[in-house]
Amino acid sequence: MKSLKFILAVGIVLIATSLRLHAQSGCEDSPENATAILGLVGSLATFGAYARRRYLAGRSNNNAKS
Repeated sequence: MKSLKFILAVGIVLIATSLRLHAQSGCEDSPENATAILGLVGSLATFGAYARRRYLAGRSNNNAKS
């Protein structure tokens, strides 16, 4: 459960950072790198899928022991 909370906290920080970088005035003077933002979003999705899989696997193991 601690790792799930950690992953969620990291995800929130990554999303907040990417939204802050994305909110610029336009494409011609924008300092962000679109590839970096896509990498952050892809990483978050990967961590989210991993956390969900671990969480569901843990729940199924707990149900089997009961």
